Amino acid sequence: IFEQVITSGLSKFPDEHTLYTSYIWFLITQERKIELRKVIDLAIEKFPEIPFYYHYSAYNYMIDGFVDEAIEHFRKLLALYDDNESAITLAMLLNETYQYSEADSIFNLLIEKDSSNANILNNFAYFLSCREDASLESLNIALTLSQKSVKLEPGNPLFLDTLGWIYYQLGNINQALLFIDKSNKLEADNPEVITHLGDVVKAIGYHERAQIFYQKA
Repeated sequence: IFEQVITSGLSKFPDEHTLYTSYIWFLITQERKIELRKVIDLAIEKFPEIPFYYHYSAYNYMIDGFVDEAIEHFRKLLALYDDNESAITLAMLLNETYQYSEADSIFNLLIEKDSSNANILNNFAYFLSCREDASLESLNIALTLSQKSVKLEPGNPLFLDTLGWIYYQLGNINQALLFIDKSNKLEADNPEVITHLGDVVKAIGYHERAQIFYQKA
């Protein structure tokens, strides 16, 4: 009945954007992806100045694995609306697709706006440290960012793991063990932290103990 009311309303008032918004919410709850994509596209075509539609379009594309389309719509969203969460998500997608320059620019702008946001500092540090071709300069930048995030939230296990992993990448195994072990004690069921711990103890020379961590992860 609700869908009939909405579609009837759209046929009578095709320029009423609130009806599109209601219909999108309805289709999301019903998990009807094909119809949802069509309605979002139509809403964007009719109301290109409303950021809401780009928001749901971008996340919808991302969930379905259409990364290029998701990136395009996140860019359009951020051109209309300043949203940290969407900016971080866009930077993550750019990082995953090796578009490092744009990803770094987004993080630098976010830090410029709020240098005390521990989550942004940690995310940028982690992305820098996990790149295959990470230079010593990048790792040192990551270290500074990560140290700031841990100073702001010293009990955050994810931040501690990031800091420990950066120390590992830099070859400082003792510091790596210190922070990753702290992270593991605070969040003992995180597979990534356990794997990192295995890598660190293996680097020290405890190969059998490392295998225990790998199996646990």
